[in-house]
Amino acid sequence: SFAVHHWLGADMRKYGRRLHHLLTPQGKVLLESQNINDQDLDWEEKLAKFMQAGFEEVHSGRLKDDGVIERRFSVLQKV
Repeated sequence: SFAVHHWLGADMRKYGRRLHHLLTPQGKVLLESQNINDQDLDWEEKLAKFMQAGFEEVHSGRLKDDGVIERRFSVLQKV
């Protein structure tokens, strides 16, 4: 999934349900934010809505893939 949620314009819970349906049992998905200091100020809220579709977080972190823009990521597992 990476950072496409912003461009899809879909509700995060609905998006989570779509991916949940596509995954095998215990399948994993990687979600990546946009810039958490600008576009994704509400990242925690978006992540919580996505997880309500039947996921648990197994790993998370922060990165600056270009050395400037700070992003968050979460590896989620279907439950």
